[in-house]
Amino acid sequence: MVVEWRTSVVDGHSNFGGDGDDEPYPSIHLVRRELERQVAEQESRGTNFDTKSGLLLALGGALIGLTQDSSSAYHIASLLFASAAVLAAVSAMFPRIATAIKPGSLRDRYLMGDPAETELTLLDTRIFLYEQDEERLSAKVLRMKVTVILLAISVFLMVAATITASTTKETSDGTGHPSSGVTSRATSTTGRP
Repeated sequence: MVVEWRTSVVDGHSNFGGDGDDEPYPSIHLVRRELERQVAEQESRGTNFDTKSGLLLALGGALIGLTQDSSSAYHIASLLFASAAVLAAVSAMFPRIATAIKPGSLRDRYLMGDPAETELTLLDTRIFLYEQDEERLSAKVLRMKVTVILLAISVFLMVAATITASTTKETSDGTGHPSSGVTSRATSTTGRP
């Protein structure tokens, strides 16, 4: 038997061992460490997406508040798009991530099992849960994109409503200028210029 000095890449500890046949899965610690890093990054992205969804929800609520005082077609359309954006933002917040393994079922099922097989099964389960959470994050991103598009349409309609309202107001007094509601100086109360 060839004996060599090895340093573990995972924990940095040196150990005295053989040719690696004593461990059924010699790289499992490397895979687990990388998975833990990926899961931490995934949880961070999920939290960031939840924060952004909350901000989009607040923006949609503000747009709804701004459009409720008018009855023009543009304002009503803007209100509808802002309402749809709020619903999309709320739906973007709910696909939660960070699914965990239940400790009770873990103990019941694997307490007396082979440690190497149990470790591999746990790793496979965590990878499966990670992949499910990635799908949830993708759905969350898609819903956030829909929210942004709906908010952009709502803002565009609100600007169009404001422009048409000011144009209508200017042409309603017949001068082509905004009416001030004040009598012109050229005509006094006596009718002389």
